[in-house]
Amino acid sequence: MDNQTELFNTRSYQKSDFTPIYDPAWDYTDPELESPKCVLEQVKLDTRKSAPELRTHWVEEYSPSNRKNHKYYRYCWMVGRKINHIHIRGGNVNTPLVIYRKLDVEDLIASGETPDKIVETIKKHFK
Repeated sequence: MDNQTELFNTRSYQKSDFTPIYDPAWDYTDPELESPKCVLEQVKLDTRKSAPELRTHWVEEYSPSNRKNHKYYRYCWMVGRKINHIHIRGGNVNTPLVIYRKLDVEDLIASGETPDKIVETIKKHFK
């Protein structure tokens, strides 16, 4: 029985006539150039401004864990990677009052209001 040292015999597919390309420009170093102080790249821009979140706040339908047949609306917003939410009072999704309030919150989102102001509006005016 032969001693198998490799799983596949790939020698027939490999080319052995490879010669690396030498570029003499790589030997030249400018003494005026400053050597890097560290390997990591330094971020100079605020990344939150350059890559904004697409959905930072929204209104969604939800049902409490013990009431699967009953659906309600809540306002959700993100702080960092954490999702916060607050119930929109007025009844279930079929109630005209809560539908009106949901539309009000969606209008505030569309007009560009901040999540803090929307939460304050929900707490103060939707009682």
